[in-house]
Amino acid sequence: MANIQHEDAILKMGTEYFRCDMLKRLGITYTYDDPGPTELISLTVEKMYQDFTFLTKEGYYIHIEFQSTSDGRLDLRRFHAYEATMSHNTGKQVYTYVIYTTMKWTVHTLNCGLYTDSLL
Repeated sequence: MANIQHEDAILKMGTEYFRCDMLKRLGITYTYDDPGPTELISLTVEKMYQDFTFLTKEGYYIHIEFQSTSDGRLDLRRFHAYEATMSHNTGKQVYTYVIYTTMKWTVHTLNCGLYTDSLL
């Protein structure tokens, strides 16, 4: 058991060095609170129903969704999950178009961290 405690101490020091020194040297200059999870375990059996998908001659997919209601960012996150899963499964890019049938205004942008998905 003594070796495990030494390994933990070494790993903790390494993490602290990486967070406080190496990331700043790489230009990643945030203020950190606590380390986040590094293992994202997800076992879900879920069917994702998309309205239409078309493979283009250029080699990417067009994904069409028809919406008559809006759950705002929840809808955008669901569409984003469709894109990510389909792209992961097919190895191809996926472009989603949402056609709202009864609404004049809805949320059209989702901040995904380093990039933004936008319906406009």
